[in-house]
Amino acid sequence: GSIAPLHGKSEESVFSELKSLGVVARELVDLESGLLQRMEAHADALAEQALALTSIGSILDSSLRPRDEEVERARANGLQENVAKLRSSMHLELAACLREIDRKVQDGTAIVNRNSEILCGLSDKLGVQQQGALQHRFDAPGE
Repeated sequence: GSIAPLHGKSEESVFSELKSLGVVARELVDLESGLLQRMEAHADALAEQALALTSIGSILDSSLRPRDEEVERARANGLQENVAKLRSSMHLELAACLREIDRKVQDGTAIVNRNSEILCGLSDKLGVQQQGALQHRFDAPGE
């Protein structure tokens, strides 16, 4: 939806809007904290998957390599199909999803930085001292 401009509103309604934005900011903190927890869990799961793939690769490269009949049995049990599914979901789907999340986080970083600048200016105009939290600028990768 569109945001109504605050021009022409009373000082009281502007202050009320600031208070409601504080509530929204706290809700966004909760949302982002939940996202962070889920991303940490995803990273842990990916680390376990990488370890499993490394272990499988080591076995295939070592003297513990399955005999030909075991390989044939594994093929019959869908080894190639499962590897193809892993390749598709990991290499294509998950990688694309994570790149999109990264782009969205970068977009969010720009918004957070812009909002910090606006809040610093507002604090200065109102004579409100900030504890330095608004002074922190988040750099996007490559900056």
